[in-house]
Amino acid sequence: NAITSGFATKTIIDNTIYLTFSTSTTISVAAGVDGKALRFYQDAVDTFSRLPEQGKHNQVVKVTNTNADKDDFYLKFIAENGNSGKGYWEETVSPSVSPGINEQTMPIVLIRDTLSPLVFTATFLDGSVTINNLPLLWEPRLVGDDDSNSHPSFVNNTIQDVFLFQNRLGFLTEDNVSMSQAGDYYNFYHKSATTLGIADPIDLSCASIKPAVVRSVSPITQGLLLFSDSQQFLMESENGPWTTSDVTIRTIANYECDRYLDPIDLGSTVLYVSRNQSWTRAFEIFTRGQRETPSVNESSKLVPEWIPRTITHTTGSSQNGLWVGSGNTSKTMYLFRFFEQGDERVLSSWVKWVLPANVIHADIQNDILYVLCSDSTGYSVLQH
Repeated sequence: NAITSGFATKTIIDNTIYLTFSTSTTISVAAGVDGKALRFYQDAVDTFSRLPEQGKHNQVVKVTNTNADKDDFYLKFIAENGNSGKGYWEETVSPSVSPGINEQTMPIVLIRDTLSPLVFTATFLDGSVTINNLPLLWEPRLVGDDDSNSHPSFVNNTIQDVFLFQNRLGFLTEDNVSMSQAGDYYNFYHKSATTLGIADPIDLSCASIKPAVVRSVSPITQGLLLFSDSQQFLMESENGPWTTSDVTIRTIANYECDRYLDPIDLGSTVLYVSRNQSWTRAFEIFTRGQRETPSVNESSKLVPEWIPRTITHTTGSSQNGLWVGSGNTSKTMYLFRFFEQGDERVLSSWVKWVLPANVIHADIQNDILYVLCSDSTGYSVLQH
């Protein structure tokens, strides 16, 4: 059958005829003895071999491969002369999906000026203020579609925590952990929809039979400790390197964890707390060898009901085996100190200090404990 009318434009490139129709049209083609010497396509082909060697610059075609949605990919023709003719096909993104992350809803980025280490410049990605015209950092989605290269799970959700681990930038949101491309902190999309690379982003869920909104994270020897309100998880790699196919998340404990007080890394352990209506409990997760399940002990069992529920801030020092808890409406600080030799804990104790004013904030830097206090006369900073 020959098409002689009904089309708006006709372009011939090598052995290919491009027809543009002004209205929706159904066509069929046949040529040769068996009727298969001529084939046609509109926006999709079933195999790459059906695409012409010459074509129009920036023409996008979907390669469906099989009936499965997640193995489809898109190719764009790049003409050598920038118009049409000889060139090559390269992988691209579907023209019907968004280009990727909306920078205006992402966290604020704070960047240190290398020429002046104490000076910081910031870009506020809400579209209102940009200081020093810093470039928008987040990489767009360059290949695939919402099935083969979907948005990271934090899109349209609230980010609970941000971390760096294994040369990746990570976000916690709901029950998911999203980690960027390895070595490419601002890229959360795959670089190819056809193959899985070892540096590709990692996006896993730790959903269980309990609600598991993951709110904080702590790196340890085996991987990442993840903390929800009622469970603790271990994210680790089965074979060493962190890749999409090797990383898993499993439940290691079912203790309550206070959502407002971050777990504190104390070197060989990670200490976190839970608060009830009357007092505060402290738990330690003891890390062990690679691919060995950490153990959990209640460290405050020696002093039950001693730490009040008014604790609002915690800090610690792994070098000194020290944990500090305080509340901004109290003069009292609660301290947990331990000493270890080899794999044995030879000393541990709980003590409390009463300061001359309410403790607003405490932190430890270079083995010095700094405490910000406040009373009717103003603010003061103590150090020990």
